[in-house]
Amino acid sequence: MFIRYVVLFCKVLGVHLYLYQREPYLFVTVNDTAEISCFLTANNLDGGHKVLWFWRGTEETVTFIMNCHDNKSDGKYHCRSEPRSATLEIYSAQRNESGVYYCAYPIVTKLKFAEGSALIVGDSYTAKTSVELVNVPLKQNVLTSSDSLACVVRAVSGPVWLSWNISGRPSQRKTSLTRDVNGTFTFISHIPISSDNWTRGEVSCNVQFNSSQNVVTRTATYRALSDADVRRCTAPLVSGILLLLLTLSVTLYRLYQTSDKGMHHSQSVATGAQKESTQGDILYADLDFETKNPKKNRHQGRLNGKKKYSRSVKRNQTYVL
Repeated sequence: MFIRYVVLFCKVLGVHLYLYQREPYLFVTVNDTAEISCFLTANNLDGGHKVLWFWRGTEETVTFIMNCHDNKSDGKYHCRSEPRSATLEIYSAQRNESGVYYCAYPIVTKLKFAEGSALIVGDSYTAKTSVELVNVPLKQNVLTSSDSLACVVRAVSGPVWLSWNISGRPSQRKTSLTRDVNGTFTFISHIPISSDNWTRGEVSCNVQFNSSQNVVTRTATYRALSDADVRRCTAPLVSGILLLLLTLSVTLYRLYQTSDKGMHHSQSVATGAQKESTQGDILYADLDFETKNPKKNRHQGRLNGKKKYSRSVKRNQTYVL
């Protein structure tokens, strides 16, 4: 029963324990001594001598370094412990010792970790290093309020310090890395684009490669449309639509005029042809072909002049073309 209360007390104590490392990153030159500090903000603890130290390099695996309780120096690492802090000393730091160093505190059977401090030894910049700010759209190829930006650092020889600045406020995001085929590294950090914190503001990606104060910055600006912008865009749009409608109306009117003239011309041609055909019939009907016997014709004419005309018409109808 007593052990159960002890375990419960430890769990409650663990909830109120906070570990933090003040320096999110630090640079040192090769062969210098690096010092990384860890602080505890909880009462009734045994102090910093229970702090454990871990290291994560470019291989993404976490390696145990030392226990401050033992405080055994092997000439490479040493821990200075205080009641509320512990400091890891790294002697003669080398480039391959760059990475993220974490302090941890044991709570019952678990470890509580701090966020870590990035140590960069030497210069990670190379002749082929590049820094780009890339838009990663979620819909189509347009920058919208639901997209994200990616800061891409290529061809570096070791870790770099990468941070964001959103409208004047610093921000830290998780950074992933990949090893290139030529042995260099590529670091990528994503940040979402939110209309709440990025409207009419600037977003910049800041990269530092060594202990110098030189920082490479890439900036992108997202500007929301104001009412004035909308009005300026609306006027040309409406004018363009009206011009398009006017052009279409003129074109349709010209097509109608051309078609109407063609119909009138066809009707005129058909009417003229019909009149010519009728006149031709009348002309041929009025013709009187004389027979080869003039005496017989004169005799028949004296008998009945009308019959001569009717026979003439009947005969002539036989010759209508």
